[in-house]
Amino acid sequence: LVDGLPLADAQTGVIDLATLPLERYAAAEVHRGLVPSGFGGVGAAGAINLLSRDLPPHGAEVRLFGGSYGDVGGRATMSGTTEDGGRRGLLLVHGRRADNQFSYLDHNQTFVTTTDDTTRQRANAQIAEFGVYGLGEWNGRTGTLRASGGVFRQDAEIGRAHV
Repeated sequence: LVDGLPLADAQTGVIDLATLPLERYAAAEVHRGLVPSGFGGVGAAGAINLLSRDLPPHGAEVRLFGGSYGDVGGRATMSGTTEDGGRRGLLLVHGRRADNQFSYLDHNQTFVTTTDDTTRQRANAQIAEFGVYGLGEWNGRTGTLRASGGVFRQDAEIGRAHV
């Protein structure tokens, strides 16, 4: 679910969480066992409810990060609100890549003989993803209209070893 609304593929009825841009969500609620009645109450396998990021009043935020195995990325967020608070908007741009390369010592099945040891480089599950997401909200006298949309792309390559 996303914000309490069912999220399912039209053809298979299932969704692969690995294909979702997690930068768009602030938290995940995990409900084990029976699905709560507020979420439709169908099924006994539980439910995961992804909560969208809330619209901040106004401002900009930039976050850059890096980690091991070539993991680098960033996120930029801009938001604004009208003076009366009736309209709010959010624009989120994000990207990330990881090459997951690491070196290891290959003993070539002979752990006693060290003369045939080879240092190899492993490129394991290289991944790159980027996306743009927009969210707008209009508060009127009779209710609130909220609309969102975005584009997300994820590319991956299967790992391989080489000398």
